[in-house]
Amino acid sequence: MKDDYKQHNPTVAQGKEGFIDFAKNRFFKMFPDLELKIMHIYEDGDIVVSHNHAVLKKGEVENIVFDVYRLEDGKLIGKAL
Repeated sequence: MKDDYKQHNPTVAQGKEGFIDFAKNRFFKMFPDLELKIMHIYEDGDIVVSHNHAVLKKGEVENIVFDVYRLEDGKLIGKAL
């Protein structure tokens, strides 16, 4: 992840450090039992698509999640969509 990672979630600070802070101090505290299965990762040039299955809390329905990212020099620079 590039240091100047572009965050598209308005509740998360910009940059790599903003993403790390969100993940460590908010997301994983809200969902300590998170189970994430990476099902597929596709790459086309500078675009990467990840298809994941996530269970946020034990006993809940599995969520299907797709993320589309842009890369630069092999590192994430932000979401493409």
